[in-house]
Amino acid sequence: MDVRAYNRNAWNKEVERENRWTVPVSSEAIAAARQGQWEIILTPTKPVPREWFPGLKGLDVLCLASGGGQQGPILAATGANVTVLDNSPRQLEQDRSVAERDSLTIITVEGDMADLSMLSDQTFDLIVHPVSNVFVPDVRPVWAEAFRVLRHGGALLAGFSNPAIYLFDYDLADSTGVLQVKYALPYSDLTSLTEEERKRYIDKGFPLEFSHSLEDQIGGQLAVGFVITGFYEDSYCEEEGDIVASYMPTFIVTRAIKTLPFTFHPMDEANARAILEWRYDASYDIYNPAAGDVEVAMQVFLDPQNSYHTVTDKHGDLAAYCCFGPDGQVPGGDYSAAALDIGLGVRPDLTGQGHGLAYVNAVLHFARRAFPPTAFRVTIAEFNQRAQRVWQKAGFRPVQTFQRSEDGMPFIILACEE
Repeated sequence: MDVRAYNRNAWNKEVERENRWTVPVSSEAIAAARQGQWEIILTPTKPVPREWFPGLKGLDVLCLASGGGQQGPILAATGANVTVLDNSPRQLEQDRSVAERDSLTIITVEGDMADLSMLSDQTFDLIVHPVSNVFVPDVRPVWAEAFRVLRHGGALLAGFSNPAIYLFDYDLADSTGVLQVKYALPYSDLTSLTEEERKRYIDKGFPLEFSHSLEDQIGGQLAVGFVITGFYEDSYCEEEGDIVASYMPTFIVTRAIKTLPFTFHPMDEANARAILEWRYDASYDIYNPAAGDVEVAMQVFLDPQNSYHTVTDKHGDLAAYCCFGPDGQVPGGDYSAAALDIGLGVRPDLTGQGHGLAYVNAVLHFARRAFPPTAFRVTIAEFNQRAQRVWQKAGFRPVQTFQRSEDGMPFIILACEE
């Protein structure tokens, strides 16, 4: 059987049946999103935590297997550049109808979540993937394709079913209230049902479902190179009468980051001297050390209080450096609020290549493990719009502008709560 073709038709019919995942969001929800009041769900009830999202304005977002006029329009209303890919033409019509109704720009693509060959490598900053990989027989290609089209430093927010829900005989549960194990895992509507059960199911036109092991769902993300940085569980609400949900969460959501393979080490004298020989071009030459400041800078780099670290790539080459603590502050700013101050410098020949978010996310991931702060803070020269955009993509927001005490140079402080 051609599973993709069958499920395409089945989901077209689900639109006619007004399945909850096919009903578009209201104009009121779009208006609220434009004002910054928004949320999306990838599973039945729990909204995705807002702190999981980077700054969305101008962000390139792929809503993967996410048709239905729900996640895509909300994210487009926040200012993101949204592409919605789905297997069902009718589901994509729902997104287009909301876009037309509410004057949104949304690109829709009919396609297979496991084959994104129509999309170029490293095209998106964020992928949103609600519970839908249950409709493909093999989930690992979905993760591989998501990793390919995501930029370094980008995030994948994915919802999926707990495979344990496929163990039970739901006909028996519906008639008697008894949960009885009937099926071995992994479950498949094609192979786990009897021929009579399968015919009855297909005659009703329901989409075909396939369970996937946690090894494939979570381990599959790790295997292609993602780093999982967030996790929560969800269930149907009590009114929906899901008997399994009375005993256990039935859905899982993960946040995974596509990082560059960086390694962090405490700063040493050899690397400090190498960094002090870096030279940035004229636009950024304020970051070059003055000729007489090298030995003073060496002391700052090696002072444990400033917690300087080197950032090396997979080949062991020095790619960047960072600091955590007081040397991330600039005289003249108000640093009275509790937060971990961060400084970051990337080797000059590696700047401007579109990997800034990868460096920032790698530094934040390291800091969470090394320092577990309540908030992060970064101070950036006002002229450095490129750095400001990258940190804002990581979820930082401007909280203060000021002039440096020694020379009046303008700076901006951005912060992000954990």
